[in-house]
Amino acid sequence: MKRASTLIIMLLVAAVLVGLLVLVKTLTGDKGGQNTSETTKPAGTTYTAAEVDINSLYLIEYNIGEDIFRFELGDAKTSWFWVAEPSLPLDNSYFASMASELRAVTSTTRLEVSEADLSTYGLDNPWLTVTVADELFGEQTFMFGALNTYANKYYFMTGAGDNRVYMVSASVTYPFALTPHDMVKHDSMPDIPADRIRALTFARGEDELTYTYYENGKDDSADTQDFWYVSRNGGEETSLDPDTADKITDAITQISFTDTAGYSESEKEALGLLSPTVMTVSYVAETSVTDGSGSPVKVNVDSTFVLHLGYADEGKIYACLPDSPLSYRIDGSALSKLFDFPVPPDSQ
Repeated sequence: MKRASTLIIMLLVAAVLVGLLVLVKTLTGDKGGQNTSETTKPAGTTYTAAEVDINSLYLIEYNIGEDIFRFELGDAKTSWFWVAEPSLPLDNSYFASMASELRAVTSTTRLEVSEADLSTYGLDNPWLTVTVADELFGEQTFMFGALNTYANKYYFMTGAGDNRVYMVSASVTYPFALTPHDMVKHDSMPDIPADRIRALTFARGEDELTYTYYENGKDDSADTQDFWYVSRNGGEETSLDPDTADKITDAITQISFTDTAGYSESEKEALGLLSPTVMTVSYVAETSVTDGSGSPVKVNVDSTFVLHLGYADEGKIYACLPDSPLSYRIDGSALSKLFDFPVPPDSQ
């Protein structure tokens, strides 16, 4: 009985050791029977799989499926642009993330493989290829193959031609999943407090509608609670009821540039923005200046904000800033109460 128990224990230990060996081979990318070898290094060795000089980086190119996106650093070296559409404003923070991931790509596993074995690691046809260029290392190409699901790492190699395959963190690839439209730097609204709005004008062709605010009521009005008045094409002003007056501040404070409708000038015609209604907001802005003693002083400055408005469509109104290629859908619930906006021709 004692010998039988001992034999069972020995068999269990042997099974555990075999299981551990299989797991180690899987994690290190060991492919039995193939011409693959791992560089012999002390335990804990970290390899540098790739390096990029982020201070002189000037080109980034990568693919998403069959689409290839190429970006370059502008001449002023302050912003990146998409080569296919240079006017599209991009947020530099996305490129900072890309550079950060590629600055030093490290790995604890390095395999020496033959050209014939690259398919084993998905590197004969990599799903992601990144090309970068900087002034220190020149142009480099990085390729990402199959995902090792046990380690959550991708098989990786450079275009150096040394057939060295590394396992690198999956997080290295994350910034390269974005299209240029995902990286747009959106327009922003100026700070226009509701109590500082003084006038709102809509001009379309020869038609102009102006809403004017009188802080203390209009001089010839017996009812000083009538603060807002409206006139068309310079004609007589009439007072607004409080509900309509409230729509004026709502129309302005509800504007946000988050729902993108178009990314280029060529898309504006279909949105009614090539012959727009021009909305002008007159307001009092607060700014800081320096007085004679060098101390900052807050002063009020008369300011204007101009927005182009296009078609009204399903509760939204298309809008864009005069000097921006971007177009947006903005809330039309209040604006539509103040002006009669055209609708798309195909919806009439």
